[in-house]
Amino acid sequence: MAERIAPPPKLSDRDGETIVGYCLRGFHEDERSHQTFCLKVDRNYRAWRGIIERRSEAASWTNKQHPPLVYQAMDTLLAGLLDPSPSWRLRARPRMVSAGEVPNVEQLKAGVRANELLLADQIAADSYGEKQTVFLQQNLIAGLTVAKNIWRKETGPAWNSTVQSEPIHDPASGRIIGFQPRVRQSAQGQETYFDGPSFTPIDVRDFIWHQSAVSLDSAIRVTHRVWKTFTELKELERQGIYKNVDQLIDSQDQQDALKGREQDLYSTNRDRKSTRLNSSHVSESRMPSSA
Repeated sequence: MAERIAPPPKLSDRDGETIVGYCLRGFHEDERSHQTFCLKVDRNYRAWRGIIERRSEAASWTNKQHPPLVYQAMDTLLAGLLDPSPSWRLRARPRMVSAGEVPNVEQLKAGVRANELLLADQIAADSYGEKQTVFLQQNLIAGLTVAKNIWRKETGPAWNSTVQSEPIHDPASGRIIGFQPRVRQSAQGQETYFDGPSFTPIDVRDFIWHQSAVSLDSAIRVTHRVWKTFTELKELERQGIYKNVDQLIDSQDQQDALKGREQDLYSTNRDRKSTRLNSSHVSESRMPSSA
């Protein structure tokens, strides 16, 4: 039987230190069993890419031709699952009418159509069509896939653009021989770039659930391990969310075996110019209602 974690203490005047300690303690317990799952996922990804294990007998063979048959099979299945133009088809909810009342069918149809147009615009603005490829492909390879549905709001500087005509002078006489348009931009406050629902696929290796949970509803906590650059961390420190960010520069926790998958599959180092916020730093968790 898995070790029982004590219920989270209530927040007090200790500035959140108690609840952070509970999160880290639970994360350490859950990560032990999660490592076994990650090993299986890494093995599936290497089989998908047709990568020969360095310690396998095939690595010593003279013939190095190893076609990625799993890759071809997965891509064939993925093509059948993807919807090139994802859309919504809605139906008006039934409603009770009084005796002799005739429902306004045209008004209901107009409302349904307006909602379909709104959802289609939100899907296009969030690039859902491209994200579903990553989401479904991970499910075929790892046997499990995870995504977050969040409300995302992005703001930034607002720019006012004006077109001005600048004279063109003759180099010999100095006379004006024509005009050319120039675009001038000036910052004017802030504006909203995006404000709507967002769908974000998550690497299953970075999604850690309670070790004794049989479903998401029965898990007393889940942890999403995120990757941040130092620039992002310094900004969060300025906002008062994190502290002692500069200590991460010399931290050895950044060197992690998790970067091996990207190095082998895509020649990408996840740790370059970024820091994984792991159990020794911070984790964002879904806590029980008693928290």
